[in-house]
Amino acid sequence: MRKIQRKRGVLEASFDNAKVIYDIDTHTPHILNGTAAAIWAYIKSPKTKYEIAQYIAKRYDIDVETVKRDVTHFIKELRKKELIIAQTSTSAQAIPRGIASPRRWRGSQ
Repeated sequence: MRKIQRKRGVLEASFDNAKVIYDIDTHTPHILNGTAAAIWAYIKSPKTKYEIAQYIAKRYDIDVETVKRDVTHFIKELRKKELIIAQTSTSAQAIPRGIASPRRWRGSQ
């Protein structure tokens, strides 16, 4: 199952009921309303579209089936603007800087 998350290099600021995100790669600002801002915050770590829909449905007390269409549309917009990255469940996780690779761990024992 594919998971998505925000790409790195996007700055953000909150104002009243909106969030402004700024893509430093394209020098483009984007304004997110309350629901879009909630999704943006939620996809800081990888999530499936269904996980996102469940989160929004619970947060706003809406039926998850009703939310799925809107979440799918918003994810398509984020993808078109290259603000998210997608990964499959078999994708390798990135290793944080400063941590040796698992191969080195085995060899150093």
